[in-house]
Amino acid sequence: MANYVLEVRKQFGTFQNRVYAKGQAAPDYAGNDKTPQTMVASVKESLEGAGVGRDDAVYFRNIAYENLDDLLFVVRDAPY
Repeated sequence: MANYVLEVRKQFGTFQNRVYAKGQAAPDYAGNDKTPQTMVASVKESLEGAGVGRDDAVYFRNIAYENLDDLLFVVRDAPY
């Protein structure tokens, strides 16, 4: 079971995200999404690209999520 970190920010009217293994150096932000719906799709692609599996935990705002559907729901509805 690996632990990953998800960070999402809104800058200049666009959403950006990054996913990285906990304890590793954070990469640059990616994405240029205008709506929360496209941002969630971009986050899902980033999670898949980082190799996040079913047994892995993803930390978003210091809370660990083991269910990706729950994580994506929180990401979509979180204030930015």
